[in-house]
Amino acid sequence: MPRLQIGVIKNALLYPYGPNYKDRSTPKADDGASPQIPISEHFYFYGKRYQSLYVNNNGVVSFDKPVSQFTPDPFPVTDGRAFVAPFWADVDNRIKGEVYYRQSQDEGLLRRVTADINTYFPKEKFTATWAFVATWDQVAFYGSLSSKVNTFQVVLASDGELSFVVMNYQDIQWISGQASGGDALTGLEGTPAQAGFNSGDADNYFNIPGSWTPSIINISSMSNIMDPGRWVFEVDVFAVPNGCVYKANFLPSNAIFWSELACEEKCQCMSNSPRVMCQARSCSADEVCQSVSWYHECKPFHRLEYYRVEGEMLRTASAAAHIRRLRMAVYGQDIVVIPNSPEAVMINGIKTLLPVVLLGGKVRVHQSGFSVKIVTDLGIEVSSSGNQYVEIAIPASYHNATCGLCGTLNANSDDEFMAPNGSFLASATLFAKSWQVQGKPDSPV
Repeated sequence: MPRLQIGVIKNALLYPYGPNYKDRSTPKADDGASPQIPISEHFYFYGKRYQSLYVNNNGVVSFDKPVSQFTPDPFPVTDGRAFVAPFWADVDNRIKGEVYYRQSQDEGLLRRVTADINTYFPKEKFTATWAFVATWDQVAFYGSLSSKVNTFQVVLASDGELSFVVMNYQDIQWISGQASGGDALTGLEGTPAQAGFNSGDADNYFNIPGSWTPSIINISSMSNIMDPGRWVFEVDVFAVPNGCVYKANFLPSNAIFWSELACEEKCQCMSNSPRVMCQARSCSADEVCQSVSWYHECKPFHRLEYYRVEGEMLRTASAAAHIRRLRMAVYGQDIVVIPNSPEAVMINGIKTLLPVVLLGGKVRVHQSGFSVKIVTDLGIEVSSSGNQYVEIAIPASYHNATCGLCGTLNANSDDEFMAPNGSFLASATLFAKSWQVQGKPDSPV
């Protein structure tokens, strides 16, 4: 007889969930929610104590009142609603998926939560006495005509005074429902999901990077604790590990940025405290102020951004050599395209479904016909079609500043066969061998 799986542990990232762990499920309803859930331990959120909550189908755990709104607003939402939003978007569990929840004082669960929190916040000496686990398991989006589903989880933990939230993202395949302008076949476009925290006022809120933008599709490959797919926060008095918060945005430790459009105030996230220190400092005479996501940086004039494109070739006795993997490094991102596998790419070692939007749109990866295309705001585009063909488009600004198998792009055909050491080679064979990258055959490109 077939076996029914009623208790689920998808991977080490997620805490156990499902009916086997005495989870309940929210109703199968459009924009539905659980009944009001009285909680057995005080939970402090931005300094206010709460004693009940709701699990809302649309990716929200709220305090005092349910949240039926299906199209998310950007934070802050200042109408008094206080809630934790692991992935606020238009879920429809009538089509597919379950929304599970439970509060627990199980010793095994509390030990695991305690160990995790103390790893991320070693100075707190926290011992969990209560935990609440809500899991959106393989949920579809409203109006879906595809098989795309999301699986994510939020865990609230308290010792009666300190409160923490852990958000886990196993698999995010869509970002918006059809009623929010999303595409019924892809779950993309429209108004993207919002993730983070909202206290109900204008001052106390937090946006997980990429929220309310297409980049939120990559949330399962990001983290504030160096563990892709997991985000951890203290929320009684809001704090984040390994960084700080400036104007509701997360910054890693030691990050340096300029806070406003004119680049007249230079700020740094301090390594030994959650504070941001700012002082009057403008760009130097040979620098220009440029926008980078929500902050600004001083960058040298005429500076060309470094990029690199590599191909891993595979040769067999029965077939001609072909491209096994194509890799592009740009803006600190590592993008690997596997020919003939057009649905996904590897982003910084994490498998990610197409399309992908990185760094607020500075890099985009999408399928175009039979090709997978990497498009950058530098004007550089890389297109891979099958395992035999790669096309690289280079803008004029990079002419006379390139090297490699594409040549120098300086309108001088005499120096095209230039080796990495600057010498010129006599044959195409020697030239190609000089640009070989040594590595293990089975290692990622």
